[in-house]
Amino acid sequence: MHHRSGSLGATQVNRKARKASLFVALTFLASWLLAAVFYAVGGRLNTLSAFVMLSTYMFMPMTMAIIVQKLMYREPLKGPLGISFRPNRWFLVAWLLPPVVAIATIGASLLFPGVQYSPDMAGLLERLAASLTPEQLEQAQRQLETFPVHVFWISLLQGLVAGITINAVFGFGEELGWRGLLQLEFARLGFWKYRRSSASSGESGTRRSSSRDTTTLNTLWRVCS
Repeated sequence: MHHRSGSLGATQVNRKARKASLFVALTFLASWLLAAVFYAVGGRLNTLSAFVMLSTYMFMPMTMAIIVQKLMYREPLKGPLGISFRPNRWFLVAWLLPPVVAIATIGASLLFPGVQYSPDMAGLLERLAASLTPEQLEQAQRQLETFPVHVFWISLLQGLVAGITINAVFGFGEELGWRGLLQLEFARLGFWKYRRSSASSGESGTRRSSSRDTTTLNTLWRVCS
């Protein structure tokens, strides 16, 4: 009975590894194929067609997650992949934490020697000088001087607005695949659970656990490489 239970666990782990590997392989294949076709037909960056291509590119993980989860494995989408649009406190944390971290990073940077705060953004203008003509650099400096508030606060406000609007839409296209399907399948592989149990079950338990982990990792490595 114990042997059957172990075999079932190993089979379940291998199934989930195959599912995760299939998702990764399809996502990379579809994304690279899209980019290859774009460049093959003469597509160039900084154009409207590039914007359309990159927008489509960002939805590839979501598209492949739906194909693998719903069409190939016949499993539900909303619950297992954690899809929920009901507002909760974590929405607020995800929205406001990045600017807090950014401001804290600026403060921590000032503790290092040779780093100083430049309210006139002289460092930015020096970096722009390498890619702009003197006329363009002068125009950029005049624009910075005409802003009613410091450009830092304007950028912060733009980021907060974009974060819950357009960036959220395109981010959902990415994260439904990576943070939805892939993280779900990796979490169910139970890697750390096997490691904890092997530490307390003696040499034979360690051998069984390591064998399952090695099989799973080897499956992922063969598919992804």
